[in-house]
Amino acid sequence: AKIGSTANAWLVTLFALALAFFFTFLCNFIIGLFTWKGKRSKTIGSLAKGLVRYIVILITIAIILTAWGVNVASIVASLGVLTLIIGLGCQTLINDVVAGLFVVIDDFYDVGDIVIIDGFRGVVTEIGLKSTKLKDDGGNIKAINNSQITTVTNLTREPSLITVSIGASYNEDVNHVEAV
Repeated sequence: AKIGSTANAWLVTLFALALAFFFTFLCNFIIGLFTWKGKRSKTIGSLAKGLVRYIVILITIAIILTAWGVNVASIVASLGVLTLIIGLGCQTLINDVVAGLFVVIDDFYDVGDIVIIDGFRGVVTEIGLKSTKLKDDGGNIKAINNSQITTVTNLTREPSLITVSIGASYNEDVNHVEAV
């Protein structure tokens, strides 16, 4: 009987993992259909994909633990104490997630915007629950925790003004200099 239950547990584990990958792929595909146009929708889509990934991971772990005979109900019942411990240990993560939500809600920047965040200039490639990723002109990617972002300059929202000073000799003809 023990061999059969172990075989069943392995089958449930493999099935749960396959189902998790399929469900994640399907959700990402559906989210991609609705968020392919516009920077704001891409930003919200990026957050939704991250949220789906975390939820699927938690549900898959619960299914796998149940298949192996672990009493998940007692684990859920003790989540109050566990939440307190994790909350104290993961204050930075919680700060990052809350700051990430405020970045999206306050609309500081969107995916595709050119920004300067704390001195690093680049294109926003991803806004996640925990961090924002920027790619500079050299192809370097920098991940910045959302809670550590103190200053943001968005260079995309409004047209930028460029001033160029060109020296000319006082002896030159003004009309000729302006034509050049």
